[in-house]
Amino acid sequence: MDTKQVFGSNLTKASRTDETADKLISLILSRNMKEGDKLPNEAELSSMLNVGRSTLREAIKQLVSRNILDVKQGSGTYISSKRGIPVDPLGLTFLAHNQKLAMDLIEVRIMLEPQIAAAAAVKASKDECQELVRLSKLHESLIQAGEDYQEADTRFHEQIAKCSGNAVLTNLIPIISSSVYVSTTILDMDFRKMSTSYHRRITEAICRKDFFGAQCEMLAHLNASRDYFLHMSKD
Repeated sequence: MDTKQVFGSNLTKASRTDETADKLISLILSRNMKEGDKLPNEAELSSMLNVGRSTLREAIKQLVSRNILDVKQGSGTYISSKRGIPVDPLGLTFLAHNQKLAMDLIEVRIMLEPQIAAAAAVKASKDECQELVRLSKLHESLIQAGEDYQEADTRFHEQIAKCSGNAVLTNLIPIISSSVYVSTTILDMDFRKMSTSYHRRITEAICRKDFFGAQCEMLAHLNASRDYFLHMSKD
């Protein structure tokens, strides 16, 4: 077979896959689907999008690789909790994982999160506050039990961003927060327990609509984290 024909055929197949992936995203958006929601089965999707099943499968694989969809064997295809965010969007894989990097990340958080907490205090709904209280308690219980609390910590700060009403920050903050744990591990139990106290105070300030208090408590929380990492770097 002619090389040009093979190349053209592969290009057409890739284009069909990309087009189908775009159609799937449009379907998800038009139905206002959220993380954890299940997509229609393969036969239904193939009919709805007017594409063959093999093309549909390739498109789904593409969206799985982009962290937009999750495929659960024997169950179906679901909207991913990762919301299309890459595993390492800040490119930290090729940076030295050390205290300096942790400090840089904390400084970025100091620039952003106090203002976000203040906005959350102004805009948070009752339901959003209840979820923030739940996450604060979860974070505390995991630390008290000596269990891994890093995901709960990230989700707590993500929830504050959600409370602010800014969709960009809702995606950005968990990336920055979780990246701190890529660069270092917090072993000090006293510091862990202190962080639960800050989380409680931040939560209380947001839920009582105290924007200045929320801003100050978040700043105190992040400054304490910076001081901790600075102390670690000197040891």
